[in-house]
Amino acid sequence: MNANEALTFLERTLDSHSLSATQYIILRGVWEGDSYVKIATDSGYDHGYIKDAGAQLWRLLSKVFNKKVTKSNVRNVISRLAHQEGVEAKLLSRVSTSEQPISDQPPTSDEPTTQSSPPAQALHPRPHHLSSAVQQSWDEFIDIGSLYGRTEELRCLESWVTGHCLSGQFGKSLRLLTLLGMGGVGKTALSVQLVKQVAPQFDYVAWRSLSGHQNYVQTLCHHPAEPILASGAHHIIHFWNLETGQTLRHLDEHKAPIWKVVFSHDGQYLASSCFDQTTRVWDWRTGHCVWTLQGHSSWVFGVDFSPDGRWLATSSMDQTIKLWDALTGECVRTIQVADDQMPDVTFSPDGHYLVGGGVQGRLMMWAMDRDAPPRIVQGHGGFVSEVRFSPDGKTLVSSSHDRTIKLWDAMTLECLKTLEGHENMVSGVAFSADGAMVASASHDETVRVWDVATGECREVLRAPRPYEGMNIEGATGLDNAQKATLQILGAVEF
Repeated sequence: MNANEALTFLERTLDSHSLSATQYIILRGVWEGDSYVKIATDSGYDHGYIKDAGAQLWRLLSKVFNKKVTKSNVRNVISRLAHQEGVEAKLLSRVSTSEQPISDQPPTSDEPTTQSSPPAQALHPRPHHLSSAVQQSWDEFIDIGSLYGRTEELRCLESWVTGHCLSGQFGKSLRLLTLLGMGGVGKTALSVQLVKQVAPQFDYVAWRSLSGHQNYVQTLCHHPAEPILASGAHHIIHFWNLETGQTLRHLDEHKAPIWKVVFSHDGQYLASSCFDQTTRVWDWRTGHCVWTLQGHSSWVFGVDFSPDGRWLATSSMDQTIKLWDALTGECVRTIQVADDQMPDVTFSPDGHYLVGGGVQGRLMMWAMDRDAPPRIVQGHGGFVSEVRFSPDGKTLVSSSHDRTIKLWDAMTLECLKTLEGHENMVSGVAFSADGAMVASASHDETVRVWDVATGECREVLRAPRPYEGMNIEGATGLDNAQKATLQILGAVEF
């Protein structure tokens, strides 16, 4: 039984406990005899993070299979269970014929499916400062009581929503804000408090909860012109109407976790990269899969449309980048990446260049009009998680698991600034619409907003933690490890 067969067996067996992308990486590595150190090095994650995620995986499998599962015995346990249930032969057949894995999701029809929202409910208890003149639609609004702290974070978020930016850089209100974080860190509490604060400044206030995913949401993408959000959770893509909160449809043809989704610049198509070694191009309005792009021999991570929509670039852990004709689905060029993998690729705004960020910390830039070696710089001390061009194409920004963000001259690849302040690996980065600010997201549970011109950190956003501000000074019955855990979750000792 190989790793692919084991993963297919687990997908069939785990049902609602589907594996996350990180757990996929760990299980495949362990199955092939790799240590946590090697898995961390190959994937670009911190060793401690991989070790903790592995421990969670073994606990999950132990609970599902009702027997102790560890790093050392997982191969024996899964192989024995597969044999006992008489499914190994079927799995081998299904893997070889690329048959669709069994899914607990209803089949997607040709017509959009919608979920009706519950009737709008009055906020209860209603915040005393909301004017009765404000029209309200509080669908499933959650009463959080009182929220303490997070004054600076709320002040910054409010300025973005209302357009009264503290730094004077944005100049107008933002159409979409996304709060991402692990469960229980306080995203809902922060957003509820934000709505309470900004409500008096609007004529109509609505609260909508986008629920429907059964797994961890890995990737989000906003339509370039319409109030549509695409999200990928495990092997399923959901499309949401942000004005109504309704699910428009879901697509479940992928066979493994989806890493990234991206709309074409004209908004007509959506591309999704996946651990099933394919990239799919969808007509998202109809749910029709226009192309299934096959050719990579390992997981596909990066995907991006060229600005004119003619080309699609994909990057894989097989150490290649492929360029596809988006009109025909034909692979027109394969770029071999020597001694590295490119988890992320992006086109320049004029479409003349393609840039990738590597596992070994390097940035590579290819000219699209000629078959020439890339320009290469050793950009970071670790895994490059994301690379993005500024809207005018003059500046590049890269984020890395080495805890830094770097700004680059897009023409010379000269490093202009190194932005430091995060206390854990940085997982994503993005420019503001005018290119004056950069936002970075980190595993230290913060989002930082940076001034591109000065390199100064303007804002630090952190969601409230479960024990935020709780004083444990003099508390009895707690050992040092328990105190340290509580402090990570927000507790303090005065």
